[in-house]
Amino acid sequence: MTLKTAMSSPDAPASAVLPDYGVAGTLRACLRLAVILAWIFLNIPLQIVFCLLRLPVRFTFPHFFHRIITRVFMHMKIEVRGTPSTAKPTLFLSNHLSYADIPVMSAVLATSFVSRAEVANWPLLGLLAKLQHTVFVERRARHQVHEQNDDLRRFLAVGNNLVLFPEGTSTNGLQVLPFKSSLIQGIFELGETVVLQPVSLACLNTDGSQHLYPWYGDMGFPEHAWPFLKVPRFHMRITFHAPLKAGQFSDRKALADQAYKEVINAEAGVRP
Repeated sequence: MTLKTAMSSPDAPASAVLPDYGVAGTLRACLRLAVILAWIFLNIPLQIVFCLLRLPVRFTFPHFFHRIITRVFMHMKIEVRGTPSTAKPTLFLSNHLSYADIPVMSAVLATSFVSRAEVANWPLLGLLAKLQHTVFVERRARHQVHEQNDDLRRFLAVGNNLVLFPEGTSTNGLQVLPFKSSLIQGIFELGETVVLQPVSLACLNTDGSQHLYPWYGDMGFPEHAWPFLKVPRFHMRITFHAPLKAGQFSDRKALADQAYKEVINAEAGVRP
């Protein structure tokens, strides 16, 4: 393995040194891509059947599916701190680094996600998101906030868990953006029936490959995914903080601010 200097950008360290894995990395990426695609196409029909028959396993099968991808195919080490809420429904409020957060968190939790609407139209990934019962929202359509809150409230009201990324976008891992509260209003109105749990997500690699995990800004998907697949192993840490209840707070903004503080306090290496 050799090292190379990353191009500087406003969002990344100007002298970030990225590993170059050479031929071994290329072979690793090719093998991983092949087995992950095979695993996806093998399991899509199963999940479609589970969904059509409305079997309870349709909510837990993605957990098994992503455990295999992260732990076996990607050889990730996922370190869990704290205790994930077992209450249903629970809304997990997490910082966001990459599309890879979905399989990483799904490997630990049996949950669905809130995602921006355009993901539904992505080739293959959009189908996978739909099969995991993703709730799609148009974050820039302020006139639809009430309707989107209704969608989240209905999903949670029947006992389903959700992960929401309140930053509204992914970041480079060096900072956590303030949590937006607009999509918490509907959950706030459910009161004590919903548990809210702040979650901190971090990549702990220290050899430069930690800069290959985040996907943010104007990065293209293929341009990010290829070097991502070359990394021998990502060491991820998921920290589950003390659960919160809406009744503890005067309004949704106070709740979002507290969740944000919990997340940034857990990651001393990031800045607010």
